[in-house]
Amino acid sequence: MESKGNSRVAVLKERIKLLTDPEDIMLEITDVFKDLEIIPDIGMYCTFIYNAKGVRNRSKENVVPSTGKIYYDQHPLVQVLSVQRWGFRAFNYHWVGRGEEIHNYTWDEVAGQLHVIKPNEMSFMRTVDYAKLKRYQTI
Repeated sequence: MESKGNSRVAVLKERIKLLTDPEDIMLEITDVFKDLEIIPDIGMYCTFIYNAKGVRNRSKENVVPSTGKIYYDQHPLVQVLSVQRWGFRAFNYHWVGRGEEIHNYTWDEVAGQLHVIKPNEMSFMRTVDYAKLKRYQTI
C-alpha cells in the first residue's frame, strides 16, 4: 500500500513527465502538494514562490560563481533552519553545486503559502528541475 507521500509523488511524476518549463512544473507542484503552512517549523521541507524585491542590502551569498551575477531562486526547495520575526533561514537544494545553499527568506517576499514536502518525498523532489533563477532587480 502506498503512503500519502508516495501517492503524491506518483501523481506529480505523471503530470510533469512531458513538461520542461519551470513555471509549468511549479504550477503542478503547487496543485499536488496541498499541505500548506504560513509559518514553517524548523526542519520542515517545503517549496514556495519567492519574489525578491531587489538587490539592496543583499549579501553576495546569492552570486552564481560561473557568472558573478546576483540571482535568486523563485521556486526554492528548502529545509527550514530557523524562523525569525522577519522570515526564515533555509537550506535551498536548488543551489547545491551553484553557490551558497543557505538563504534568508522574508515574509513579505513569500508569495502565498509554503507547500509542505514530506521527508519521504524529498529524494524525488530533488530530481525535479523546476528551479527558476532570476536576477535581482536593482533598487
